[in-house]
Amino acid sequence: MLWLLLSTELWIAVFSVVTAVYIYLWNRQQYFRRRGIPSPPVDSILSGNLMTLHNGRSPHTKNLQEWVKQYGDQFGYYEGSMNVILTSRLDVIRDVWVDKFDKFHGRKSINPFPFNPDTDQRASVFISRGLRWKRLRAMFEPSFNQKMTRVHQTVFKDSNNNVMGWLEKNCQQPVDFHVFTLEWISDIIERLCVGKPMSTFGSGPSEVSRLIDLFFHPPSYWENKLFRIFMSTYEFSDYTQYFHKFLTLLVKNPLYKIESRMSSLIKEKRKNRKPGDPARDILDLFVDYRAPDEELKELRVLNKKADAQFQTQIRKILTEEEILSMSTMTILAAVETTHTTLKQFFYSVAANPKCQEKLQQEIDQYINSREDINLDVVAQMEYLDWCLKENQRLYPVAVAAISRECMESCKVGDNGLELEKGVFVYANYYQIHRDPKYWGEDAELYDPERWNPLNKRLPENLYEVYAPFGQNGAPRVCPGRHFGTAEVKLAAVELLRKFSLSLAETPKAEHGILVYSYDTIMLRVKKRGEHKIPSRKASMTMTLNNNLIENSSINVQPNNQQNPPPPPHQMDPLAQLRKAHEFGRSAPLIPTLSTVLETKPYSRITTSVV
Repeated sequence: MLWLLLSTELWIAVFSVVTAVYIYLWNRQQYFRRRGIPSPPVDSILSGNLMTLHNGRSPHTKNLQEWVKQYGDQFGYYEGSMNVILTSRLDVIRDVWVDKFDKFHGRKSINPFPFNPDTDQRASVFISRGLRWKRLRAMFEPSFNQKMTRVHQTVFKDSNNNVMGWLEKNCQQPVDFHVFTLEWISDIIERLCVGKPMSTFGSGPSEVSRLIDLFFHPPSYWENKLFRIFMSTYEFSDYTQYFHKFLTLLVKNPLYKIESRMSSLIKEKRKNRKPGDPARDILDLFVDYRAPDEELKELRVLNKKADAQFQTQIRKILTEEEILSMSTMTILAAVETTHTTLKQFFYSVAANPKCQEKLQQEIDQYINSREDINLDVVAQMEYLDWCLKENQRLYPVAVAAISRECMESCKVGDNGLELEKGVFVYANYYQIHRDPKYWGEDAELYDPERWNPLNKRLPENLYEVYAPFGQNGAPRVCPGRHFGTAEVKLAAVELLRKFSLSLAETPKAEHGILVYSYDTIMLRVKKRGEHKIPSRKASMTMTLNNNLIENSSINVQPNNQQNPPPPPHQMDPLAQLRKAHEFGRSAPLIPTLSTVLETKPYSRITTSVV
């Protein structure tokens, strides 16, 4: 009888707990209904709209547009336990991203990282907030500004030349431009960021690009049970993050694989660098920013404060953990966004032969020889600029990153939309970029002439409705926008000057967590004939400004140096490359990310791309 009584009490306790949990979860999914904000019905009280949002391999950006047709230009949805408001209203976007930035300096996580951006010491500039974000941004942005982009173009051109040589030998078969541009841009970024001494494109699949591809193109959140559980219990992430970290390490997440190898490279860099050595790459700059030992403890304490007093003066110093996170996220973000923009650009011109022909005519008019391909000349190509802008309008690659977290309850927009602390706001620039009321009835069509100012087809509020790099004028606008644009333009001119592109097959499924793009783009590549068109820029030849280089952080040696060259191990990568070419041998090997990474087969590379 006592056993039965205990059993009854146990069942009552279990029933009470289950009922309490159900009521909590049900009540959680009533957030938008109680506030009069329209929202789609949830798939389950635990995961919210997660199943519909990440259905199959289709990107959630595309699925959100189906909800726009039903619920209008502003509505709420539940990404697991995250309360997210999607908006296309420019007055709300202006308030959240610009005018009231001090209340929205946090960003919604894309690939749910298992850490708190305020307390975890390894938060990067992408996910950090408050004064910590301001400090990290101050050290990140100079590495990719317009000044440094001019210095970097020497590496761009050298790698591009190697890629063109490979393509001339391998253009008999259709090429998967997803893999081709991924390997291409990875080769450039490795040289600039971690000091790879020379281009290795075509020498075999890169482990770096393989891991980056896996990181940005995982199975959908709904298929990944680990992410599904974490996102469904996001409000308890301060506690569940430890369990999630353990499981993520157990399944060998690509992020941790890159970090572990990057950590080895940083140790090697610090071991070999001496005080006063010039920075040969961006990683050297980050390593040089390391805080003195006596300041590390104080800096780690300050990192735990989500303070938004942005007028406070900051020092340009980094902890060991931040050097690791900054270098890792630089590699990830720079490769994925640039390669995706480039492959979508080539798809757009291949799918529109008349646009491609007109662009090639402009290239032939400006470029007499390969020496003419530089930023000064490319910046004058109007039609190239129009083609790229039109491509970024239709395929804004990082649109999923244009989001904010409300850090302090307030009202935004002309109608006083009330936002509570912890709510996420997502700007629907995918829809804004294709809205007929801004872009006309042909908004879905690829038409570079739209950008011709003589045609007067651009919206009057272009500054607000065109934001491929994030909201214009906002503090968190993409810091690498100038770098990425220059890299894409130089690469496009190099390829289209020598080759013509056409579609080999219909592009396959669109997907991606951070970026929105086609999964596979198979293009036919055909060599062009000789082009003898009078150049519009006969006198335009560009030489790097020696003063600019001398004042920059990256040490690029001029070719006509009179002093005896330093020993190979003390040379910067470009000097090593020139020395290697001079003597017809391989450049001295210095530690790079590629030499640290293990070589594994890249399953996505076909016989068309090696």
